[in-house]
Amino acid sequence: MPRRPRFRGRFFCALAAGLLLPFGLAAREYDEYRREAPAVFQIPEAPAAHEGDFSAYDLAGVRAGDWVEFDVLIASAAGEGGLLQMRIACVAESPETLWIEGDDVILARFWPGTSFLYEVDRGTRVVRRAWWGKPGEIPVEAAVGRVALAREPDREVARRGQTEPQELRVADRTLACERVTYREGSPETGWGGETTAWMCADVPFPRRVSLSRADAEIVWNQAPTVRGGIVREIYRGRAVTTVTRLTAWGKDARARMVPPAGSR
Repeated sequence: MPRRPRFRGRFFCALAAGLLLPFGLAAREYDEYRREAPAVFQIPEAPAAHEGDFSAYDLAGVRAGDWVEFDVLIASAAGEGGLLQMRIACVAESPETLWIEGDDVILARFWPGTSFLYEVDRGTRVVRRAWWGKPGEIPVEAAVGRVALAREPDREVARRGQTEPQELRVADRTLACERVTYREGSPETGWGGETTAWMCADVPFPRRVSLSRADAEIVWNQAPTVRGGIVREIYRGRAVTTVTRLTAWGKDARARMVPPAGSR
């Protein structure tokens, strides 16, 4: 059996949250973990999905065939990191349910060549069931953990957001984007983080700008208007920096994993 890697801190878990959760929460989760968790982890034999893995997406407009691929560049204060790839594809749908194949930075780093197949409630965005395996094989059912997404805003934390239109060029195409920058921090503790994301209505898997009750505490220069997928996203925190870049997208996704019997 291959040796399971060990690593210090939870920055990779924070990265996954940064890609699938709203702006700012990745840094919060990482900061809280540093105070509470042991310094060294043992990676489990199999990964777990989480019911909130798609809570940051506006799934109402996602259709079977939609797919996106990203490069994710990671750098941490501990010197860990690298360049990873991420793919999300909707391979089937019903009025109430989406079946989504997804790779994330955790899988790419510690279980390369594997993916999740998610059964997601379109309306609530909650993951009902998940399976894990390699393309072309029948996946095994994965545990689905609970994630607390809503919380009371911390009064000592200042949150600021601003938006502006900006064009980015990707794969020989010029995309009209809305650039959203979100900053939050605590003067008392010195904790803080900043996320800048470029979203485009032409890119599948549109993202919600944010969620949770902390939204009421955000002071915007003007309200975000674009409901679109991520073209580029940069997160800067005290312990980790990530740069996510869209590399390809389309509407012709085909299932790579063999659906388990009775899953649809």
